[in-house]
Amino acid sequence: MRRINNIDDANIAHNSLARDADLKRTKDWDFKKLKIRNASPAEDDFDYTTLNQLNPQCVWNINNPAVGQNITTRIICTAQPGVRILRWMLTINVAPTGGSNIYDIRKLPINITDLTKGVSIFPDGNTNKIIHPAGAIRADGYKFHHIPFDLMYREELMLDVLAIGTTAGTGLYLTLVCQRI
Repeated sequence: MRRINNIDDANIAHNSLARDADLKRTKDWDFKKLKIRNASPAEDDFDYTTLNQLNPQCVWNINNPAVGQNITTRIICTAQPGVRILRWMLTINVAPTGGSNIYDIRKLPINITDLTKGVSIFPDGNTNKIIHPAGAIRADGYKFHHIPFDLMYREELMLDVLAIGTTAGTGLYLTLVCQRI
């Protein structure tokens, strides 16, 4: 604590307090090597998150979807022991017209090289697949209500296009939000 004997000491103390208050108001804090022990999971939108809460994501980017199997790069699970798929989000720059696009995700077991052996993660029938309605820029599936879907380490996912509208649209992004098991 600084002893204040004259006006110069008062100015120094005031400036020091003002500088400390400004540092607390800034959004550019530097917490190098700061570790918080016993941190609880974030609950509000702007809480810090713990490493366990971070969700890996699988993202497919397709410029011009066309009907076919395994139309883009396969996604291989690298998280050990695996992940649980929580929801999917689909966005597209130019929406399909004249009909819905229908997508399927197939899981290919470990050490299987025949791409036709993949099994859909959805139940039979196109109503259970990912349906992107004509004219819609975004489609969401917030939960896999019909199946608990886990992807284990080194298993692969493939994306199939089962049907497209008159025009398929362009700039498709399909994101699977996952949680570590």
